[in-house]
Amino acid sequence: MTCQGVTVTGRRMGRLLTVMLCATLLTACANTTRFEAGPITAFGGEIEATDAERFYLLRIDTRELPADELPALALPLPGAERPVTLEALTPAEVARYLPRFEPPPQWPETWKARARAYPSFEGDGYFIGFGDIGLESVSLCSHCAGQRQSPSLCTADGRVCHRFPLTRDQLVALVGPPGREYKVIEVRY
Repeated sequence: MTCQGVTVTGRRMGRLLTVMLCATLLTACANTTRFEAGPITAFGGEIEATDAERFYLLRIDTRELPADELPALALPLPGAERPVTLEALTPAEVARYLPRFEPPPQWPETWKARARAYPSFEGDGYFIGFGDIGLESVSLCSHCAGQRQSPSLCTADGRVCHRFPLTRDQLVALVGPPGREYKVIEVRY
């Protein structure tokens, strides 16, 4: 009888601890919109104490795209006279405007070695990474790593430019309507 009582009590305690853990974890999460348009993924939510949703992170994954199918977008990099199109992004061109990315000391050595093997650049809310075949990814983030940055994104002709965080209308004006848009639960750090 005593053994059964301990088992039942242990199960109840386990359930209680599980519920408490889930409740604790869920308080660190936020309701986030994921906007997907081809190789572009953007994340948005309510930031800066406004009621309006703003897109604070945008990533362009070019690894699966032929060079002639890059999105018709440009980056007004710090110090550049005019926005640089995605097609014109090379390590030498980006190095004129952004410092080389240095992996954080807490990263595992294998990650550090990979990061140093391929040129990547970071600064002012931009992260641009290159690989064996050229441009691999471009990320723009206004609210990342506990900092506030103000990167901008433009159409390739430079006629439409918007600074992050973006409204949904601004995002659509730059990249077109989403192929898919949905809510996700994403942990915010």
